Amino acid sequence: MTSTWAAGRLDVAMPAGGRVRPDRVRGMGTEYKPLARLGNEYLSQRAIRNLRQWPRVNRIALAAPPPVLREIGVLADRAVEDHGSGPANLQACLEALDLPPWVLLAGCDTPFISADVGEQFLERCPAEADLCFSYVAAERYEAEFPGSPYLALPLRGGRIVFGSLHLARTSVLQGRRDLFERAFSARKKPWRMARLIGLSAAVKFATRRLTLGDVEARVGRLLGCACVGVESPDAAIAFDVDKPDHLLDAHRFLANYP
Repeated sequence: MTSTWAAGRLDVAMPAGGRVRPDRVRGMGTEYKPLARLGNEYLSQRAIRNLRQWPRVNRIALAAPPPVLREIGVLADRAVEDHGSGPANLQACLEALDLPPWVLLAGCDTPFISADVGEQFLERCPAEADLCFSYVAAERYEAEFPGSPYLALPLRGGRIVFGSLHLARTSVLQGRRDLFERAFSARKKPWRMARLIGLSAAVKFATRRLTLGDVEARVGRLLGCACVGVESPDAAIAFDVDKPDHLLDAHRFLANYP
């Protein structure tokens, strides 16, 4: 198959069903992560604003609970109610967009992904890939966001932090909901992610011999596609807000990201 995404604009799927754990509601200021406040905006409002500043972005589909849709649903081109899980919300977004050939996957809790960061990512996505996931070197993350906690996957070539912007051929995302459900639940636990992609990978992970190529190859086999990890030169692609400490850090770094 040949790539068709590079020639035109891209639709965006933004699953935003994140509920805040009860013990974190006070620190986040809300029951719904997309409605956490950062400056004078909601996290999700800021993420959508940043996407709108990117000329390559076409339509944005948002899947979220009713309270979130009441606040920010009007900002999206397609707004659908929460379907109960990240993968289910992703599918709802794709259907709301009428299953475009390609789609950008974007987080609702990523306040610092500017149009420049997004364009740098796409410029590095190879034409022959069907799925491109973003990542940044852990050292770069530490330098750009000093003191901010993060989860890194230790690879033989160094530790990496997964980003929150990805490019996918829509057909790759269709019909594998079981796999995406498992991957979604494991996404913040590197050892579970390694186990998900196979025994050999899990052994390599445990012995610090896992490589980026191993991850790409296994994900490609699972999905029947060409999968490529794309390193970003900007750690903003990997900064997201999962808990109160992250929200405090977002306020701390806000002045650096207008």
